[in-house]
Amino acid sequence: MRKILLGITIGMVVVLGFFGLSKNRTGEAGKERFPLEDFSILQANDRNGGLGFLMVNQSYKNYEFKKEYPWYLWVDIEVREKNANGHPTSNEATHLNNLEDEIDAELKKVCGRHYLGRTTFEGTRELLYYVDDPEKANAVLQKLASNPNSIRQFQFKIEEDKEWSKVAYLFQQD
Repeated sequence: MRKILLGITIGMVVVLGFFGLSKNRTGEAGKERFPLEDFSILQANDRNGGLGFLMVNQSYKNYEFKKEYPWYLWVDIEVREKNANGHPTSNEATHLNNLEDEIDAELKKVCGRHYLGRTTFEGTRELLYYVDDPEKANAVLQKLASNPNSIRQFQFKIEEDKEWSKVAYLFQQD
């Protein structure tokens, strides 16, 4: 009898867990709240005519759930080791990518976050997100930014942008 009850309990947990995950991933009519990643790497010029690179998740071009994630989160990381064009050296890119992974993992633990991509222009790397809980995102980033042992120091800003207008330029590139 215990084996049967245990089997039923485990089965219910698995079924409920499946529906819980489905609920978090999809919205109405099965549309994806967290779409599959589809990154493009684009080139652009900065205000001074310098070359920059944008890594953009094209899955968000016509994203339908913007209003559920109305908080624009911008993280600015200084590039320390630069090549002749002002872009990160290979070693610096490793440091920047590691910090980016750390920031993303910590945000993922506390809030719904959508990583739209990053820009790299002369001397700076910017990470672009939209989140559903600005207070939790702020707390995590304050903690990471104040860590004296961090790979790189960074600044960040969170502001409301229900229409995602601050990143519209990412999807207008040819």
